[in-house]
Amino acid sequence: MSILYASLLNNNILLINLVITSSCLIIVLLIQYLTKKARMYSTLPIKESLESKATTEKELPSVGMQTIIQQIPFDLEVYGLIYNMKYDFFTNTNSCKKRIFGACRLYDESAAPLGVIIDIENIYFDYNNKHWLIQLQKGQYGLASGGEISVYQTTLDSIFISGYFHGSFYECNTDEDPLLVSYSIMNRNDVFLTRKSSSWCVNSYRLGSFSEPEDLTMHIRITFPTLGMCQAFYDALIELGYEAEAITTRHNTIYFIFDEPKSPQPLTRNILTTYIMQKNNFSYITAYDYITQDYSETFSKLAYLKNYFPEMYQEIIKIGQPAEMYDDYTQIANYLSHTKEGNS
Repeated sequence: MSILYASLLNNNILLINLVITSSCLIIVLLIQYLTKKARMYSTLPIKESLESKATTEKELPSVGMQTIIQQIPFDLEVYGLIYNMKYDFFTNTNSCKKRIFGACRLYDESAAPLGVIIDIENIYFDYNNKHWLIQLQKGQYGLASGGEISVYQTTLDSIFISGYFHGSFYECNTDEDPLLVSYSIMNRNDVFLTRKSSSWCVNSYRLGSFSEPEDLTMHIRITFPTLGMCQAFYDALIELGYEAEAITTRHNTIYFIFDEPKSPQPLTRNILTTYIMQKNNFSYITAYDYITQDYSETFSKLAYLKNYFPEMYQEIIKIGQPAEMYDDYTQIANYLSHTKEGNS
């Protein structure tokens, strides 16, 4: 033992590595312990609160239930959401509020700290005197799993806000340049969600479902207005790192699979943030499942929450990207407004 101790002292590199490894192990164990405690304390009060109520109190009168259910679509509409009852998913309306926010790197960086743990693929290309961005997403959006394909465009090269932001800002695609987008999201070997639309943003979120982004695979088909635009997008995929053999084109339609992202991921999407936020997401889903265990249909679950847990209900119906993701838009909008005034 003394020989081993002496050899460690004489080998500074080995000693430093040992200290670093031990420190990392302690940090990981501490995070696991704190996360476990946080999960326990987040669900325990809810369970105790439910168990303290009489069984009859948990049941809503049939008339009351239907009345509450009829109100839910109007609540969702406030946040630009609609529910597909046949396939059990939520999606944004074409004119939802987030359409005005466009896209930029700041939004991507703010996602993970807000519990949106997703793989992001940013595909940039130029066509018809415009800069285009098609963004792919898949993963966990708080209490829901799902994915999204969004189309953006701009004529500006970049914007520079001193001390705040320097980069590209894209506006959401117009209805005059529609792309027909469809996708199927596979969760391991099972079909999880499918969508098809010519909207600027095609998304779907399934409430109460949990998944890691790497467990989801998105099979994508995009039909472009012209063959030239399809070719420009194909070239962008190749430049990004997709293999030609993995891409199929037929006229102005392209097929490919989004599995492991080839774009650089946001700096905030690191191991530590992902681990903590996913633990939190799983805890909230566990609480949601426990609270609504007496109901099988999503709207019945939401009606129960709206009646007995209105604060939780209000958070859930903001499903998708939280509004806080777009807090930076005010600064960007002011810059763009001043730029337009200066050019006029």
